[in-house]
This record gives sequence, C-alpha cells and structure tokens, in this order.
Amino acid sequence: MDVNALVALAGVLVTALGSVAVTKFNNRKDLTLSDRQQLSQEQKQIRDELREEIKSLRDEMKIWRDRSLHLEDELRNWKEKYTTLELDYIKATARIEELEKRLNQREGGD
Repeated sequence: MDVNALVALAGVLVTALGSVAVTKFNNRKDLTLSDRQQLSQEQKQIRDELREEIKSLRDEMKIWRDRSLHLEDELRNWKEKYTTLELDYIKATARIEELEKRLNQREGGD
C-alpha cells in the first residue's frame, strides 16, 4: 500500500471514530437531558402531592381546632353550672340545718 492510501485510511478511521464518539456523547447528553426532565417532572408531581397533603392536613387541623374550642366552651358552661349547683347545695344544706335547729328548739321548748 501506498503512503497516501494509508494516510487517507487513517483519516477516514479518525473521522469515523470521532463521529462515533460525538454521537455517543450526544446520546448521553440527550439521555441526561431526558433523565433530568423526567426527574424534574417527578419532583414537580411529588411537590404537588405534598402541597395537597399539607392543605388537607391544615383543613383537618382547623376542624379539630374548631371542635376543641367548642368543647372548651361546653366545659366552661358545665363548670359554671356545677359551681352554681354547688353553691345552691351549700345554701340549701345551711338552710336545712337552720330549720332543723329551729325545729329542735321548738320541740324542746314545748
């Protein structure tokens, strides 16, 4: 073979190897971009799901907070009723003792 033919063959081989290398690099680059886009979409979906879950939990927390406030009001009302009944009981007991004492005095005086 002639030197010119070898140089031409070497040039073709270098060009072919260069083309293969560039093609592989571009394919990897395309895959990387595709992977990044897919990952970005997955992350967006996860963020959307998390936002929805947070909103749902906030709504549920508001419901529980409202129930808690309602129960606190109910408890306060029952405490007031209990206190009133307790005071009435103390007054009634004192009045009964007073009346029994007067009755005993009358029975003893007769």
